[in-house]
Amino acid sequence: MSSLCRWRPSVFVWLIFCITCLHEIALISACSFIVGNFETDVASLEAANTLSRLRGPDLTNTVFHDGWFLLHNLLWMTGSLVAQPLVATGADGRVEMAVVFNGEIYNWRSLLPGQNISSDGQVLLPAYKKWGAANMANKLDGEFAIVIVDFLTETVAFLTDPFGTKPIFFAFGTLGRFAVATYRSALTGLGFDASVDIFMADPNTLFVASFEELKRWNWRSMQKNSLQGLCSSAWNGHRRNCSVYCDCAVWPFFRQFPLFNWNLTQFKESTSDWQFAFEKAIAKRTLDLNWQLCTGLSHGYDSGGVHLALALQYVPHHTFTIPGSENVTVIRQRLKLHGSSSTEHFIPMDEFEYSRNQVWISQWAEPFTYNEHRFSNYGVVLDQAAVALVKIFRSCKEQGGRIFMSGAGGDEILSQYKTDPSEMLPDDLSSVFPWPDFYFARQRNFLMKEETIAGALGMETRYPFLDRSVVQEFLWLSPAVKRSLYKRPLHDFMLQHGYPFKRGDKTGFVNVKR
Repeated sequence: MSSLCRWRPSVFVWLIFCITCLHEIALISACSFIVGNFETDVASLEAANTLSRLRGPDLTNTVFHDGWFLLHNLLWMTGSLVAQPLVATGADGRVEMAVVFNGEIYNWRSLLPGQNISSDGQVLLPAYKKWGAANMANKLDGEFAIVIVDFLTETVAFLTDPFGTKPIFFAFGTLGRFAVATYRSALTGLGFDASVDIFMADPNTLFVASFEELKRWNWRSMQKNSLQGLCSSAWNGHRRNCSVYCDCAVWPFFRQFPLFNWNLTQFKESTSDWQFAFEKAIAKRTLDLNWQLCTGLSHGYDSGGVHLALALQYVPHHTFTIPGSENVTVIRQRLKLHGSSSTEHFIPMDEFEYSRNQVWISQWAEPFTYNEHRFSNYGVVLDQAAVALVKIFRSCKEQGGRIFMSGAGGDEILSQYKTDPSEMLPDDLSSVFPWPDFYFARQRNFLMKEETIAGALGMETRYPFLDRSVVQEFLWLSPAVKRSLYKRPLHDFMLQHGYPFKRGDKTGFVNVKR
């Protein structure tokens, strides 16, 4: 039987999502924002917005209201251009609340059926009005970072998705100054001290605070032992990941709520539900595309899984391979699959181009130092994979692409970087959950690598391996299934469809020879 003959379930998955797409929509997509509760001027905001603007090169818009400012940079994808911030006004015309948003909400059509809503961003304020911040947050399915300023209740709420794929940083200064932004550089540009004042928001968390609480809090007056106390008082869901970086601290002036509660029961003996969830994750991330779609392709598992799912659903896309030490024979076998909808690109990179791309990162990408002991003083600019991503993303843009389907999260979730499956998760999952790379450590570091490089080039990255349903299906697999084979769900997926792969091989898709 042909390797792609069993395509019907995949096409059915795609049709589920397409049947409701017969009208024009406007997707907000990758963007950036800066929000603050203090007076500033346009010139200061423009200077602080230098690197953030690259994430949203199509339109920058700012709203000033009641002592707050909300700046948004838009990366337009399809449909009519919808400027942000989005605001809700009362009968008297006064602004009651405003929202800025970065990313995608994939279930926006089903959140408020019957209402005249034509984009994922436009669903947020009506949903917030209906359910409130906490109930709205746990209904959202997507990759997103959101800030809502409610002038009626005088509260601010900000959140990111279960894995923090779209970054949020927040800062406290003197005299009650508070700000939240996509990038740390925007906050340092507004005068906050990166070593004292600025923190990265936890994934899977909603933060809510009142205007009054933020104004009266004198952050600079806190002693170091008070900061350590915050870090050690982490709420239960992230207790294993607290560190000197203050991940998962319980802040006294924020109310914190989890977005998604993981079910740690391990009972499924088949990976078929995981495979269906993964194909569905690809389907929802490939709807309504007005730009070319790109992905990297190596001879490994993660990029192969993405390529196979795209081919099964006949989604047109471009694959990019930096040959380096890749097994090109396996890659070419993958590309020859009957029904494959990909256009392949082999893009070698010599030492000169590698050095040039590294210099470019130091000049234009948001600086980010990896916050893990094994990567001490090591960051995006020194990461070989980041340098290769510059090459891939630029090549994608040359083909008219703005969207990159990433394999990030496959190692952190499916194998925890263990090549011996017998070392996988224990019978009592709660004894190790969440493991360090689940939310933080390499998960956070490598997501920021992709976000900073893509952002600097005005592109959006999407992460099907971090779809909450895909991850939940993996957690539900029995310990015996998890420990039976390296990345068992992907092994079964590729084997079922006759997709070429080297069993048990762990190779980064950008293993570059210089």
